[in-house]
Amino acid sequence: MLDALLFPVKSIASVTAGINLLKWFALYLPLFFWIAKMAVERKVGWVRTPLDLPLLLYTLLVLFSLTYSIDRENTLAGIRGGYLKFVIVYLVVLHHFRTVEKLKRLATAFALSFLWIVVAGLYNYQVGELNTIGGLAALGNRHHNVVGMILGGTFPFLLLIYRRDGPLLGRVLSTGLILVGLFAVFMTLSRGTWVGVLVTVLIWGIYQNWKGVLALSVLFLLSVFSYGPHLVTQRAERLESQIGTASGRTPIWDIAVDLIQARPLFGYGYGPGIFTELYEKERLSHAAPEPKVPHEHNLFISLLIQNGIVGLVLYLWIFFGVVVLTFRTAHRLEAGPERELLILLGSGMIGEYLVHALLERNNVGFWAIPFWAMTAMALVIYSRREVRDLSFSREAVAQPVK
Repeated sequence: MLDALLFPVKSIASVTAGINLLKWFALYLPLFFWIAKMAVERKVGWVRTPLDLPLLLYTLLVLFSLTYSIDRENTLAGIRGGYLKFVIVYLVVLHHFRTVEKLKRLATAFALSFLWIVVAGLYNYQVGELNTIGGLAALGNRHHNVVGMILGGTFPFLLLIYRRDGPLLGRVLSTGLILVGLFAVFMTLSRGTWVGVLVTVLIWGIYQNWKGVLALSVLFLLSVFSYGPHLVTQRAERLESQIGTASGRTPIWDIAVDLIQARPLFGYGYGPGIFTELYEKERLSHAAPEPKVPHEHNLFISLLIQNGIVGLVLYLWIFFGVVVLTFRTAHRLEAGPERELLILLGSGMIGEYLVHALLERNNVGFWAIPFWAMTAMALVIYSRREVRDLSFSREAVAQPVK
């Protein structure tokens, strides 16, 4: 939970030694206790899921890429600084958050993470200190996509506060807070975040009052573009003309496609900086307008560059496996906290880590933490329900026929 609260700190504020120590305890201490418990009890306390195989194969592929990477130092740094943390987050959530109460506390921690960055952003926007945390409005500075990916990854958890069958005052207040969250998302000026979050809201709304959610979404969009800050409208109007948007990314993707065709099967090696070196070598021959591109601006192209078709297939196996299990389990459950969690998890994964991923590399690097937490949370509920259903069926079989 502490790691979820500290999630935005690493990239948007100065990280002190104390913050680093807190993050270390939040991440590694639960892992240590889990391993120690297995050693004391002399048994493997492993929660088995249908995705164990693709997760294991994907991890082995990431490690195997060290043997053929074009930059082994970058690959090793990516494994130690990124992928290892994803694995630990997944294992810690899967094995320590085994009750609905704990899962809801974790979801609440992510929601609070969203809210505190909104408050900090509004404060900085008001006082003009736009570069301290990027400023919620971002005003075109280099932090707007950073803040966008943080808010996009944590926004789905904010939907947990809404109760369709709750008192009228509670529904009004929670709807107001969600609208404030949507306004904050649009003030990031990150168009990929806009689309991803709106898709999240619409999918979630299908399971609530879909007509009401759709009407409210349309009303919100009309309001924010008609009466909101002029920068939001300008940002939308520049979709085809501004470097770094769709028009500016097309040459980047053209270069990436050529590189993928040269090494299609396993790619060039895992690592966040692999593409930058490749792009600089190919940029002049393709007359690409944007120098020193940090990444591919597309998660799936990034997966192809780093680990090829094999890596992309394994990732899609994991992703769609979790999404299918999530919604299949939700449809089997009656109304309750487990069903609510599954719906917001599935909606968030599709909105942020599928739709937004078409425009950003939001599951490579630090931004993957909410994704792996969502994955583990969904699999916890799935495994709980499967064990419960299996035990009931065994009891039914054991009953003598009268």
